[in-house]
Amino acid sequence: YIRNVKSDPTEVTEIIRFGDDIQLVGSNYGLFLSNLSTGWSEPIPFGEDNSAFMRRVTCLYKDREGGVWIGTDGRGVYYMSDENKQISFSQIPYTGSCIARTSTSDIMIGTQEGGLFRMDSDGRISLVTSKIANIKCVLQVGSKILVGTGGDGLYVIGEGKIRNYRYDRYDNTSIMANNVTALYKTSDGIIYVGTEWGLCRFNLKKGKFFPVAGDAGKSN
Repeated sequence: YIRNVKSDPTEVTEIIRFGDDIQLVGSNYGLFLSNLSTGWSEPIPFGEDNSAFMRRVTCLYKDREGGVWIGTDGRGVYYMSDENKQISFSQIPYTGSCIARTSTSDIMIGTQEGGLFRMDSDGRISLVTSKIANIKCVLQVGSKILVGTGGDGLYVIGEGKIRNYRYDRYDNTSIMANNVTALYKTSDGIIYVGTEWGLCRFNLKKGKFFPVAGDAGKSN
C-alpha cells in the first residue's frame, strides 16, 4: 500500500491513528498519510529541503493536543501540528528512538546514539542524561524515570542517581534479559517490563523482577 519513489520494498516502522479512517505511517522512506483499508497513501515531505520523505522514520508519538512527534534516523526529531500539518524541527540532532509524555506533560525523547532529553510545555529542551544509549522505551513512575535499552538492561533515574539493572544468571530476581522492549504501569501501580525473553513485573522499591506466568494479579 505504501508507495515510494524507488522500487525497493518499503519497511513500515510504526502506524498510529491520525483521523477518521486515516493513519500516519512511518517507514524507511519517510512519513505517509494513508487509508489502509483502501490502499491510498500520500508522502508528507518535511525537513529543511522538504526532502525528508526519504528519511527513515524511527518512531511516532501522538500527544494530547493531536500533534505528532516524529523520530528520524540520524536527522533529529520533528513535530507536526494537527491543524495545518506543518512540521518543525525540535533541535535534537540524533536518532529519536522513543518518545513519551511524563505526568507533568513534558515530552521525553530517547535517542539511539546516547542521551535522554526532556522538552517542557514551552518547548525548552534539557538533557536528562547522556550516559544511556540505544534507548527503546521510557516510563515515569513518581519522581523516577525508567529507561529500557536495547542491550544494556533497565536504568532507573532518580534522586540524583542512575541505577542499572541487568540480567544475572545467578540471580532469579534479576531482569529476564538486557534487551528491554516495553515498559508499562497499571492504574494500581504494577510495573511491567517487556524483554526479548518475556514479560516480568518490577518491584521498584526492592529492585527485583518476577517473571509473569499467568499471575499478573500477584504483587511482590
